[in-house]
Amino acid sequence: MASHAAILTGLTPSALRVLEPHDRLADSYETIAEALSEDGYYCAAFLSGPFLRAPYNMSQGFSHYDDSPSAVSTGNAHGDVTNPEMEEKVVSYLRSLPPRPFLLFAYFWDVHFDFIPPPPYDTLFVRPEMEPFDLCGFDQNSEIRPDMSRGRLEYLVSQYDGEIRATDEMLGRIFRVLREQGLWDDTAILLTADHGEEFFEHGEKGHKNNLHRESLHVPLLLKLPAGKGKPGVDPRHATLLDLFPTMLDLAGAPASDAASGRSLLRADAPGRDLHFELRVTRYGPSIADGSLQAWTADTYAASDGKTKYMRLPRDRGERLYDVAVDPGESHDLSGERAFALPGWREKIDAWREAAARVASEHGEGGAVPLSPDERERLEALGYIRIAPRSVP
Repeated sequence: MASHAAILTGLTPSALRVLEPHDRLADSYETIAEALSEDGYYCAAFLSGPFLRAPYNMSQGFSHYDDSPSAVSTGNAHGDVTNPEMEEKVVSYLRSLPPRPFLLFAYFWDVHFDFIPPPPYDTLFVRPEMEPFDLCGFDQNSEIRPDMSRGRLEYLVSQYDGEIRATDEMLGRIFRVLREQGLWDDTAILLTADHGEEFFEHGEKGHKNNLHRESLHVPLLLKLPAGKGKPGVDPRHATLLDLFPTMLDLAGAPASDAASGRSLLRADAPGRDLHFELRVTRYGPSIADGSLQAWTADTYAASDGKTKYMRLPRDRGERLYDVAVDPGESHDLSGERAFALPGWREKIDAWREAAARVASEHGEGGAVPLSPDERERLEALGYIRIAPRSVP
């Protein structure tokens, strides 16, 4: 949810107050759809996944907002398959577009665990030395654990790769429709992901556990309209916060003074630090009366592209990595380079203070009521976790 809000507004989750599974985006924040609607664009969205349902208020500014694929079935949302329905809806929409500028936001859920790629993608990346096993109920599946065999781990990754390949080929079919409709040359396309995936690189599986590379490093592909640029790889590091100003720039709309990111079309932009935050919420029985209470753990990170600093929650300390030579973040240098830590602490504190100032200028969005079924879904996704200990 935090990543979605950042993409649509160009602001950090703290500045938006969208850090918990029930947080609702306040009306006072401007979304990319509101900005482009004012500039004459027709804005539509087709979405799967639980955190983009209309009650979360990400729908601000969209003339058409179809979140019906996000409501499929009940219980464990990771057992749902939504790509076929999403493809049908998006293709139908593209074939009926009137001749006017448009923004289309599509969010495809199926690459999330459980990893259940359709044939032939379920065997496409499987090799003889791998050990197939049941991946259902990924987050609670006790067979998916750090000490699993190499053959099982590689099989797990093969199913993740199968989901990616299936989604990639689905996008190819959608792009062919853009060509058939004569829209390809005049259309800009931004393709990215809201998070990465952990396969025990730092002891955890899934996502929403840490701010290491495997969670943060996502693809970002930008296809420009014909004649607007040359193919290539941009070596600069970027953030999802950059998508909002980039989309405004592509549309020729006025720039936003509020956005935290910057347009990726600015080739002369100076270097900068990137900042990240993560809040994990767990629930457990209160010591006082046994009722279910929440406790949160916040992690912060910052990087200048060469060095990465992490402030872990509660009493877990700090980490420092030389990502230029250790991109996998396996060797903590916080002890060897303790002299550098105060400067990074100051950067994190300044960043948090700036986010708090932005948040104070807006009203709170309130909370989205969660039904028992929705709560069950979010528990299955790992976004709400029942702690095995009492909450102080």
